[in-house]
Amino acid sequence: MTQASAASEPKQRDAAHIFLRRAARVAILVPLMTWFTSEVIKQPAAGLPSSFALFCILVFANLGGPPWERFRANAGIVVVGLVALVLGAVTGEAVWVAVPATFVAVFVISYAAVLRGYFAGAMKAIIVPWVLGATSGTGTTNLPAECVGWLIGGVLACAAASLLWPYYEQDKLKFKLADVIDASAEMIEDRWGGRGYSSELLTKLDSSIASLQTIYDGVLNRPGGGAVRERALMLAVDEVN
Repeated sequence: MTQASAASEPKQRDAAHIFLRRAARVAILVPLMTWFTSEVIKQPAAGLPSSFALFCILVFANLGGPPWERFRANAGIVVVGLVALVLGAVTGEAVWVAVPATFVAVFVISYAAVLRGYFAGAMKAIIVPWVLGATSGTGTTNLPAECVGWLIGGVLACAAASLLWPYYEQDKLKFKLADVIDASAEMIEDRWGGRGYSSELLTKLDSSIASLQTIYDGVLNRPGGGAVRERALMLAVDEVN
């Protein structure tokens, strides 16, 4: 790789501390949830499902979108994940039932990702509780406590996703994209006025594009894998150049 091509490569960074926020939320909440399930409600069997609920929603899914839609989607993961946990525990009573049932369940959940949007983002978060229930080794013996743990962890995760250091990268990109479009409109207006493209307007447009690319190029967590609006935003950013 030449020096010029190396210099042009986008730097992989966590400029908005997206992954730091995610890691900090889990690092704080999981120990608190473990303490709560073992010392407060005296249900040690609820500790693991509650921790997995936090991981599933805050790490595996980490859904984007506006606050209210994000909250509803996370709440949906909690409900569907609870059903998956129960069904997984029921099939886990016998290995010869658990293995084919898990194959079918994982296939159906994975195939549902073709619906894209939040379905694709929540795929891993739904598979985990099924596998947890099917491989717990206790079958339905501790299922009530496990369900309580999943629900408590899920409720806390939904609140944390909305209130604890949330980041809405789409909003920042929208503002930067709007600046580029405004600068382009000024150039077009100037051109149709017969004055041509002034160096000042060209500099302004270049600066707005550079500012947009600063928060887009090389950022590990881009929009695009979630809802339709996120993919449309990603395409719009690509097209402005």
